[in-house]
Amino acid sequence: MALVVTSAYLASRLLRIEHGYWAPMTSAMVMRPDFAQTFSRGVARVAGTAAGVLVSTAVVQLFDPGDWVLAVLAVSCMGLAYLTMRTGYAVMTVAISSYVVFLLGLQPGDPVRLAVDRVSMTLLGGFVALAAYALFPTWQTARLPERLAEWLASAGRYAAAVFGAYGDPAGGHAEKDVRPALLDVREARSEMLAALDRAEVEPVRHDEQVRELTRKQFDKARSAVGMLDRCTVLLEAHLPPEDAPPVPGAAAFGEELRDATALAAAAVLLGQDVDFALLRDAHRTWDHQLAALPRDDRIDVTRAGARLVMQALTELERAVRTRPQPARPEPVPLGV
Repeated sequence: MALVVTSAYLASRLLRIEHGYWAPMTSAMVMRPDFAQTFSRGVARVAGTAAGVLVSTAVVQLFDPGDWVLAVLAVSCMGLAYLTMRTGYAVMTVAISSYVVFLLGLQPGDPVRLAVDRVSMTLLGGFVALAAYALFPTWQTARLPERLAEWLASAGRYAAAVFGAYGDPAGGHAEKDVRPALLDVREARSEMLAALDRAEVEPVRHDEQVRELTRKQFDKARSAVGMLDRCTVLLEAHLPPEDAPPVPGAAAFGEELRDATALAAAAVLLGQDVDFALLRDAHRTWDHQLAALPRDDRIDVTRAGARLVMQALTELERAVRTRPQPARPEPVPLGV
C-alpha cells in the first residue's frame, strides 16, 4: 500500500498537476487485498469519477449557478455520498466527484481545467493500483489449501472438545471448550468460503496457482470437512447433562482426533497424503471397549457419532490422496 501510494504521488509530481494528491488518494481507496475488489473498485472509481465530473462541470458551465446554489449542490452531493457509502461505491464516487467540482466552483478558476485534472489523476491513481496488483498479485486461489487446512484443524479441535464433553460431563466443557471451538470453526469456514468466492472471479487457473491439490481434490476435501462439521454438530446436540456418567475413553479419543486432524491439516498444506491409520486403530479399539459395555443411549450416540466422524475422515483421506504418476517407458535402443 505504501509503495503504491508513493508511486502514484511521485508520478503526479512529475506531471506537475496542481491537484496531484488526487492520484495517491485514488490508489489508496482502490487497493484491496484481493483481485476482485481491487478491479471492481478501480473500474467503479474511474467510471464514477468521470461521470460525476462531466455532469457537474456541465452544470457549472451551462447554468452558471451562484455561490449559494453551488453550496447547496455540494452539500447535497456529500449527503448522497454518505447515504450510498455502504451500498454503491460507483454512485458514491459520482457524488464525491460532483461535490469536489461544485466546491471548487466557489473559488476563482477554470472548472474545465479542474475537471480534466480530476479525471486524469483518477485515471493515474487507478492505473498505478491495478498495475501494482498485476506485478505483485496476491491470488486467493493460491491460498485455498491454507484456508482448507485451517478449517480442518479447527474442525478437529471442535470434535475433540465435543468428545471431551462426553468423557467428562461434569467438567463444564460445553461452555468452556465446545462453544469457543464452535465459533472458531464457523469463522474458519466463513473465511474459506469467502476466499473461494474471490478465487472464482480471478483470471488464473486453479492448477496454475495450486500445486498441492487439484480443483477436484479440493472440492471433495471441502465436502469431507463439511461432513465432519455436521457430524460434530449432531454429537453436540446430544451432549449428556452434567450429572450423567462419563463415556469411558471419549476424552482420550478426542485427544487422538485433535492430533490427527492437526497433522492432516499440515499434510494438506504441504500437498502430502493424509493418513488416519493410527486414529482408525484407536477408534477400532475404543469401539470394541464400548461394545462390551451395557447398552445405553449415551454409548449408542457416542459410537454412532464416532463412526460418522471416521467416515468423514476416510472421505478426506481419499480426496487428497495423490495419484501415482504413470511410469514412463524406457527408451528402446536402436537396432533392437
